[in-house]
Amino acid sequence: MPMLLEILCFGLFSLLFSFQVSANQLTSDQLRTIQYVVGDLIETTHPSLNVKDLQIEYYTIKKDDYYFVSNFGAGRVLLGNNHYKLGVNPLVFKNNITADALKGVLAHELRHTEDYISGSTLGTLLPIGLQIMVKESRIQYERKTDLKVVLKGLSKELIAYKKWQYPLLAKKTLDIKKQEYLTPKEINMIVENKDEYPEMIQSWFDYQIPLNSIDLLFDLKKYRKQLNLSYITAKVSRRTRHSISRGLKNRELSIKITSRDFSYKKCLLDVYLKGRKNQYYFNNKRTYKIKSFKNNESIKINLNVLSKVVSADFRLYNCKDMEGDGIFFAAE
Repeated sequence: MPMLLEILCFGLFSLLFSFQVSANQLTSDQLRTIQYVVGDLIETTHPSLNVKDLQIEYYTIKKDDYYFVSNFGAGRVLLGNNHYKLGVNPLVFKNNITADALKGVLAHELRHTEDYISGSTLGTLLPIGLQIMVKESRIQYERKTDLKVVLKGLSKELIAYKKWQYPLLAKKTLDIKKQEYLTPKEINMIVENKDEYPEMIQSWFDYQIPLNSIDLLFDLKKYRKQLNLSYITAKVSRRTRHSISRGLKNRELSIKITSRDFSYKKCLLDVYLKGRKNQYYFNNKRTYKIKSFKNNESIKINLNVLSKVVSADFRLYNCKDMEGDGIFFAAE
């Protein structure tokens, strides 16, 4: 049975990436450039790959929307040897990728390789394969990989890659990339705050990483204790309802938000659900349309939640005549 699962795992990754392989090959000069950068990264920032039996096979990517892909060979799955693959699209050289940009993206791909080398087929490779098949978990995995590259001290190089890459992409593809990976703005925000709030960074690895710069700013405001306001209050109560017919527990948050000394119309309200350790579940953020929010009046919302959710914080934004990113506030 374990061997069968390993074969299935290899088949899964092969299916995911096989459409990207082309019969054409990188030129010898291009290959030497990549090998040099990979070797330098292994020596300096990716030391877990500095093992004697490491083999990296380079191949050419055909699909225009993919420039680099990190994968592994059959020997890694079936025999446990350190045989990995790195796909590169020759278009990157045609489009004059800079040295910093090349180093940044290869650092990201080698960070995937560090994941592959860190465990067994069933304990590591199969879970990663399952992760990248589901959109929400794939986004978390790729964003956390970018974060690990930033923490290796390669933020400048990673930003250089994105600034080189973005102008080459169609709008739809660009929007997807900005959703699945950290943007330059987010990277700069992380660099500016990672040393002051290491517990925030760790919570992203333990739970969920923010999905955009606004989510990141919201988390920063929580750690900076900037969510408590005098002119808006929010009360959250949590209760459990039992379904006798189904034998299920239905957990519900009851939210009451009251304005003090201000009124807004046509707003959006983001509800950031929180767990027992005060962490946000960014994948489960809820958004509501608010027709009006008048002085000394209250908004009431009831929503079903998972058992791990115990409270919520809020962002009111996009209101008529409102400027900036909106109002960020916490429950009392």
